[in-house]
Amino acid sequence: MTLLDAVGRRDREGKASIPKEVPPLLERLGIDPESFVEAVDEFPKLFAGAAGPADALRERASELGRKTYRGVGPAERVFRSPGTSSDSSDPSDSTD
Repeated sequence: MTLLDAVGRRDREGKASIPKEVPPLLERLGIDPESFVEAVDEFPKLFAGAAGPADALRERASELGRKTYRGVGPAERVFRSPGTSSDSSDPSDSTD
C-alpha cells in the first residue's frame, strides 16, 4: 500500500521524486527505483496490454504467437534480480 500511495500522491501532486521510504521497499521487491520512476512516468508508451517481469511478457508474446511484446526492455530494467545491474546490453532490449 505504501508503494501505491506514493505513486498516486506523486502523480496527483505532480512531483518528480518519490518519498524516501519507497526506494528501500522497491529494492526488497527486486525493482530498480530509478527505472521504476521512468516506467511509471512513461507507462502508456513503454507497455502495451500487459506489464510485469520480462519473462512474463515473453511468455505472453509466445501465447499470442508473437516474437516479442512491447515492454520487455523496460521490464528488464525495472524487474531485476536483487544484486544485478539495471543496465542491459541485450540487443533485444527494445520498447517494441
